[in-house]
Amino acid sequence: LREATKELQAAGLENLSIEDLKSLMLNLFSISSKQEYLLRVVDALYRKTSSVQDQLYSLYTAVQGLGLACSLYGWTDVQTDMWRDRAVLCLGRCRLYKLWSSNPLAFLKEAEDL
Repeated sequence: LREATKELQAAGLENLSIEDLKSLMLNLFSISSKQEYLLRVVDALYRKTSSVQDQLYSLYTAVQGLGLACSLYGWTDVQTDMWRDRAVLCLGRCRLYKLWSSNPLAFLKEAEDL
């Protein structure tokens, strides 16, 4: 497990695929890695999964980031605020995507009302 983690880390976070980042994150949680580094990995994963196809996983990573940031910096810190904003944004996107996929006409009607 540690060897696989070291190999992934050696490639650099920006060079890893979404699947590799997911594996790295799980490995780091398993070996109780430092929370600061875990938050960097979660941030890299969030940035790569913020596309429309990955809305639920993006929300999942935003909530994980929020939990880590809160644990590291406290509830009122700027870092925690950033992760809270990300989680709220993802939640809104997930709701809109669900509405759009289930009933595009209702989605358009709701968009007109905004």
